[in-house]
Amino acid sequence: MKKGSNKKTAARKVDKDVILITGQPGIKKVSSLKKIIKKREDRSCDIEIIDFESLMVEEYKKKNTGLNSRTKTEIIYRILEEPPLTQKENWREAFKVLEEKIGNPTNKKIYLVSLHTVFYHQRLKQFISPIDLEKLKDVKPRVKNVVLLIDDAFDSYRRLIQKGEMFELKDEDNAFEATKKSVRNVTTILYWREIETTTSNVVADYLRVPIFVVAVKHPAFMIARIFTKRHKELRFFYLAHPITHFRESYSPFIRNSDYPSHLQIFAEKILKEVPNLILFVPDTIDEYCFKGITDKDIEWFDPWPVPFGQDKNEWAFVKIPTKLAETDPIFIKGKRMSANQKVRICALVNQLAELLFDQITSRDLNLVTQSSNGIIVFRPHWNGASSSGAEDEAEYNYGTLIKKRCEKKRKTYVIEDSNNIAKLRIRKLLYLFVTSLKKPKISEDTTDMIIDQWFEDDSMLESFYKDTWDRDEIRKKIELAIPNFSTCEFEKPVLKDYKSGLPSAEATEKQNRLDYAWEKIEQEVKGFHAFEIFCSNPDEEYLVCDPEDFEKTVTSFISRLG
Repeated sequence: MKKGSNKKTAARKVDKDVILITGQPGIKKVSSLKKIIKKREDRSCDIEIIDFESLMVEEYKKKNTGLNSRTKTEIIYRILEEPPLTQKENWREAFKVLEEKIGNPTNKKIYLVSLHTVFYHQRLKQFISPIDLEKLKDVKPRVKNVVLLIDDAFDSYRRLIQKGEMFELKDEDNAFEATKKSVRNVTTILYWREIETTTSNVVADYLRVPIFVVAVKHPAFMIARIFTKRHKELRFFYLAHPITHFRESYSPFIRNSDYPSHLQIFAEKILKEVPNLILFVPDTIDEYCFKGITDKDIEWFDPWPVPFGQDKNEWAFVKIPTKLAETDPIFIKGKRMSANQKVRICALVNQLAELLFDQITSRDLNLVTQSSNGIIVFRPHWNGASSSGAEDEAEYNYGTLIKKRCEKKRKTYVIEDSNNIAKLRIRKLLYLFVTSLKKPKISEDTTDMIIDQWFEDDSMLESFYKDTWDRDEIRKKIELAIPNFSTCEFEKPVLKDYKSGLPSAEATEKQNRLDYAWEKIEQEVKGFHAFEIFCSNPDEEYLVCDPEDFEKTVTSFISRLG
């Protein structure tokens, strides 16, 4: 700098080359990270995994002799039995070694630091966090983001019951005792995951970096994009879609539906063909899969098909030994127990199911929040029934994040086929008609019969999608299906704006009221799109597709993403 100059030398910008990888127990994080590195698309720089728990083990061994013959897992459990202050001291010593390992930034290597933000103290039976935020401050300029890896609690538990692991099965436990422990241990994993999520968010907030919660059943190449690409180069979306209504329906029509496979193909194709896309798929965590819980038994739904599920090697998920993967995670040693014991177990499982259900909403809305470009809603009106879960997520994205938080770059893309829109309008028309009637009361069986007939009628579906259906024709069809239709009277709400004309015969007045009620129903049904209200720009974001040409739908949507 020349003498007398007031200009300051600009500080060199430190490269963001450190990513903190946190996660719940039972994932095998390091093995997952190896799969992710192997599948990465961008190989312009090296990636090194640093297992922070291994550093803790080495530092612990320096102060405690006679541990060389012990496995890493055995020493970790020794550390977890130490007083909390000793654990924190061990953490700080390991962090010094970490700083030495990463050295100065070279712009040629990314460091993935695998660690837990929370431990479960084996003696105190409580969660503690050994992390020293002041020490983390030393690497703050180099941290790019925090990535929290999660998995189904049941799959995590299956890994943790193996020999030498935290919840290793004991030979002396009978079926009843083993099952009680299973419920308790799965519950512990769920709470651990929630606390790990909270503390990981604290770390990310302290470092002022983004945090991404990612299930390991996402494709490894997609997760690698978060590691290797700049955030501004990526587009983050959440995939919303019906699942509960579909699962709980058992007709042959539904079982033969191509909906799950189309959803899977759609996600796979856009991930492969849009190289900067990050797509968070909620059913990569599929824990709330209870088909039924009675006093005698528990029934499970089949696993929901997840993108790239046919070839699990594409996932970051570490495979579980086949025998364990097929093991019932609750009745871990079978069901040989008394009827009274089964009643007690099923009561415990009901409590577990409530906990699982409560976590679904918070987890999914957090996934919507981290999806900074918005959500993609896939066929939300499957078979004419609007998905309440997808609707809540769309409302949160639009009402809370776009409107209240002014995140203007967010979109609510809706992909729906014309038949589903037609069926939605048919259901809405019949719902409005039946709920507006004062008499006669229409049975659910009668309504279902009409719906089934109309859903099978292609010309009816076309007319409801194009809004060309005729009110008088529809009335005649309903009259033929409903006994005593001549006695039809509507409730006052649907007639609140009705004004009687000149005095007329009772029959004429009744017909006028009936005509008015049907006119009101027609106004509500024609042009109805349940999810259109969540789109900032419906012309751009709401895509109606031909149910017979699915490939065209996918191609069209990819072109919209750009």
